[in-house]
Amino acid sequence: MTSCEVKKKKTQETQSESKTVSTKIIMALVEYNDKKVYLGELSSGNDFTFARSPLGKLDIPIIWTQTKDTSFILNPRDRVKLDPAFIVCKFECQKVKNNLIIEERHKTSMIKGITSYNKK
Repeated sequence: MTSCEVKKKKTQETQSESKTVSTKIIMALVEYNDKKVYLGELSSGNDFTFARSPLGKLDIPIIWTQTKDTSFILNPRDRVKLDPAFIVCKFECQKVKNNLIIEERHKTSMIKGITSYNKK
């Protein structure tokens, strides 16, 4: 193997490793319009980055097996200053690239958050 091939292989390994690095973020579930709820990343100053598609509706129970994959992928071009009154719930989660990593405990938190938000 030539030195050029070795450098190319190391570069490819480094690139593939950097693609799988996860970042801890604050994720929020927010009401947007027509009772639709979206997941997204909540940054400092209430900047919010929406996922590509809604997770569901406030008045319809979320069926996790029927959610779209795009409900968990952030759209970096869709950012707004968020009014905190529309936050259903928020918690820490992991993000890999623009993909939100949702665990069972997050799903439970979201369901509880929707229930208490609907009581307002």
